[in-house]
Amino acid sequence: MIRINVVITVKPENRERLLRLLGEMGDLSRRENGCAGYEVLENVRSRTELMIVETWTDDEVLAAHKAADHFQRIIPEAKALAEDWQSLRFDF
Repeated sequence: MIRINVVITVKPENRERLLRLLGEMGDLSRRENGCAGYEVLENVRSRTELMIVETWTDDEVLAAHKAADHFQRIIPEAKALAEDWQSLRFDF
């Protein structure tokens, strides 16, 4: 299994648009083969911090996810709305 944690800092004026995009990304990603989990989390103490927690069964399905049309469409737009975007990968 592979866990990807993405820590995002967003300007307040971009927050709602980014949350909508990440919500769409989560809905579409959860339908993909090999997705064991995809959650978008909001920091209750800071409206400028978000996190994506995604779990994939293996590298093959993760590569397919990154090549998917919705990933190619949504992630560049989401990153453009973010001030900072850090991805951490954990294999277990």
